[in-house]
Amino acid sequence: MNAHDIKHAAREALASRAWILRKQVNVLADDAGNIAASINALLARLGIVAVVGTLSARATSSAGRTIVCQSKLVVTVYESPTLNRSRADHATCCELCEYVAGCLNLARLGGKEAVLPVFEAYTMSWETPASASATITFNVQSTIKPPED
Repeated sequence: MNAHDIKHAAREALASRAWILRKQVNVLADDAGNIAASINALLARLGIVAVVGTLSARATSSAGRTIVCQSKLVVTVYESPTLNRSRADHATCCELCEYVAGCLNLARLGGKEAVLPVFEAYTMSWETPASASATITFNVQSTIKPPED
C-alpha cells in the first residue's frame, strides 16, 4: 500500500467507529479539498475534528522501480473546548487521541496488502485557552511503485 492508501484506510477505519460516531467527531483526510476551510467549519459547528495525514517517508529498500518506505501516519485532533465541551456526550481532545491510538495501533489497514501502524508518539498543545490540538504519530510500512510509462 502506498501512503495515500494507508491514510484513507485509517480515515475510514476511524470514521466508522461507533464511539467516534456517538461523540459526533468528523474524521477528514488531509487531501479532502480545502482542508483549512473544512476544519474551521467543523470547529465552528461541533468544536472538534480529526484529520488523518501522512508526513514523510524514508526508503528502507528498493527493487527496480518499487521502493519500500517507513512512513509516518499522523492523526491531528483540533478542539474548541468551549464549544465542544458544552455538548452532552462529547470527547475531549485528549480522550479522542487516546481512543485513536488504541484503535489504530497494530490494526490491519487495507485489504490484501494490509499494513500495521505502530504507535510512536502523542503530543498535546494549547494554542490559546479556547483552542487545543493533539497529534498522534504512527510508523507504517508503505510502498512506492510508480505506474509504467
